[in-house]
Amino acid sequence: MANPLTLYVPIKQDTDTQNKAKAIYALFMQSVGAGLNKTGNVHYARLAIMRVKPFDTTTPIQAILLITEFDKDMETYLDVFWSDGVGIKEAFMALYGLMLDEYKDPKDPTDPAKFDFGLFVKFIKGKNLTNDITQNYSAYPQLVTEIWRAFHHTA
Repeated sequence: MANPLTLYVPIKQDTDTQNKAKAIYALFMQSVGAGLNKTGNVHYARLAIMRVKPFDTTTPIQAILLITEFDKDMETYLDVFWSDGVGIKEAFMALYGLMLDEYKDPKDPTDPAKFDFGLFVKFIKGKNLTNDITQNYSAYPQLVTEIWRAFHHTA
């Protein structure tokens, strides 16, 4: 059964940050597609930039929403990105840099060089809107590697 990640990250509202978010969106598949294929555990991935109006304000803010379905548990999934050098770690770190400061944990370092795997997992889990995997529907039980083998025969 595939596991969900619905990563919601409210981003800074200045023009520079908005432009960086648009650039990340425009280059999403070019920059992470090969890395996602290399992981062998991601079923789907999509990115959206959205305008939302939080309950405590009348002003809409922009946020980035990353939605993926993956095999295995969250930490195994995230470790692939952190340790395999597939370029996705850098994308997540850039996303962390765009996040509104009030959504960051004040105990987390602001220097990306000090952002380690433990903080990476904490960041993703803390911004994941779908932590309850019992609420995730999957039409099939196969792993990505099983599906790939069944439909991509080699000669």
